[in-house]
Amino acid sequence: MKTRIEWLESASRTLSNGVGVSDLKFGLSVAGTSNFGHTVDHPVEIRDAQGHLLKYIAFSRQGLFDQTDTEVSIYAQDHWMPTSGLAFDLGARIEHQARRIPSASHRVPA
Repeated sequence: MKTRIEWLESASRTLSNGVGVSDLKFGLSVAGTSNFGHTVDHPVEIRDAQGHLLKYIAFSRQGLFDQTDTEVSIYAQDHWMPTSGLAFDLGARIEHQARRIPSASHRVPA
């Protein structure tokens, strides 16, 4: 089962002064995702054209998995127009991501 929740906030303000017009925007995003369930894996056989077994892959650690992911980001931007025919766009964004995957959910070939 997968669940995603996200919260977005933004604010903007237009400023007019002696050096043009600035359209300022600021924002924040917080998102969380969780994914859990159960897996059933079957072995894989790799055979050549004559049917001879070349490789047998058995997966370990079958069963339940539980993973979560949290993301946080903030941004600021400015659309500055010193004159009606000239515009500059400036901005910055910072993001952080934190994942939690319990070691029991890692499944690798044996």
